[in-house]
Amino acid sequence: MNTPVGSSVRIKSTFLEAGNNLPTFHREVLDYWQRLRGDRAAPALSEFDLAALDPETVRFMNITDITPEPLASVYRFWGAGLTQAFGADYTDRSPIEVPPKAIGLSARGGCGRLTHEMAPHCEVKQFETLAGYRGRAVILRLPCSNDGITVANGIGVFKFEHVNPDADLTAFFEEVFGPLDAASLP
Repeated sequence: MNTPVGSSVRIKSTFLEAGNNLPTFHREVLDYWQRLRGDRAAPALSEFDLAALDPETVRFMNITDITPEPLASVYRFWGAGLTQAFGADYTDRSPIEVPPKAIGLSARGGCGRLTHEMAPHCEVKQFETLAGYRGRAVILRLPCSNDGITVANGIGVFKFEHVNPDADLTAFFEEVFGPLDAASLP
C-alpha cells in the first residue's frame, strides 16, 4: 500500500508473513513466542515474560490490549526506546494517538490483521520525503489469546532504520514524522 501524505512524505506499507528471514532483533522474540505457543494458536499474554528477552529489544516493544468487536486497542506497555523515538509514552493510549497522527499510521492494519488472522506478521513501512528514501520501520506483531479463539493482546517489536546509519534515532522521526504531524494540525 502506498500512502501519499500531503506533498512531503510517502509511506509504502507492506505486510509479510513472519518467516525465517527475520532480522535477529525480531527472530529472538518470534522464537520465544513460538516456544510459548506450542501447538496452540497463540499463547496467553500472562505467559509472556519480558524479562526473558534482551533488554535492548524490550526497549522497542509495546503490548496492546485489543477489543475485537468493535475493533479498539490501548497500549498496556510502551518501551523506553519507543518513548525516545516518538517523543512520548503512549501507555494507556490508543494507537491512533501515536504520530504521525495525520493518517493514524500506527492504527492501520496491525491489530485488525492480528484479530482476523491470529498469526504473526511483519509490516515494513518505508518512508520517502522530497529528499528521497529516508528509512523504514520494521514491525513484528504477535497475537496473544486467553481462550485460543479470540486475540486479546498484541505484542509489537519495532526496528527503525534511517538512511544514515549514524543518525540519532530521533532524527528519523523529526525528519519523517514532523511534517506529517504538522500537516494534521487544524
